[in-house]
Amino acid sequence: PFITPFAKMLRNELNYELKVIVYPNALSTTWALVEGEVDLALSPLITQLYAYSLTKALRVIGGGAYGGAAVMSNQKALSDDIASSELSTMDACRAVAIKEGISPAARTYYFTKPADEVVKLALEGRVRYLVVWHPLIEKLLGFGLKPIIECKDLDISYCCTLAASARLERDLREKLSRTYVRALEEFMKSPKRWVEWYSAKVGIEVDVIEKGLKYYEFRPYLDRSLINKMLRRVGIEIPNLESLTNAIEIY
Repeated sequence: PFITPFAKMLRNELNYELKVIVYPNALSTTWALVEGEVDLALSPLITQLYAYSLTKALRVIGGGAYGGAAVMSNQKALSDDIASSELSTMDACRAVAIKEGISPAARTYYFTKPADEVVKLALEGRVRYLVVWHPLIEKLLGFGLKPIIECKDLDISYCCTLAASARLERDLREKLSRTYVRALEEFMKSPKRWVEWYSAKVGIEVDVIEKGLKYYEFRPYLDRSLINKMLRRVGIEIPNLESLTNAIEIY
């Protein structure tokens, strides 16, 4: 919902209208930016960094939200498999949980449409562990699943961050970055104030968004030390960390 004050500031200060497009998952969102379908994307930092390493078509210019995600356990499951979304924050959380023995998963199942697949997987007992975010956490709690650990406690310190197309001039990327940071700071003063516009744009009910505010925390700025710590914990080696963090622009 912090894109609400961002949209307002873009219109009033830079004379840009923010058109919001919702994609079904992290990969399609980030690839839309790479392909030039959109100029900006809020998608998982992990996804953006991999896309940068493949294409150099984007730059990460702003922070965002983190928290709001957890590894959940289904004690009625028929296997020790784990499910998460692919090349995403959930995938990073999954990797750390497995590496550190928190969820000794046998195999990984990736869902492409989490909202449709998560509940089905839980009810069918096909996987023991699911890495999900609010509001899917609440749905799984309703089916008797238990949280094992929150992703932020595994040093997953950024979830979705703001990336800009490398086609945009650097001066414009800087203006967008600075405006975005101020918008996030404005949002954090009174989060509920900005929910209704966002709800109308993305089709998520107001009460669901407001509940989510207690799960998520917000970090307007990019912090290379936190990002490097997260990447090391995840265990990303190819491409190397230095080449990945070249995607980060801090103004």
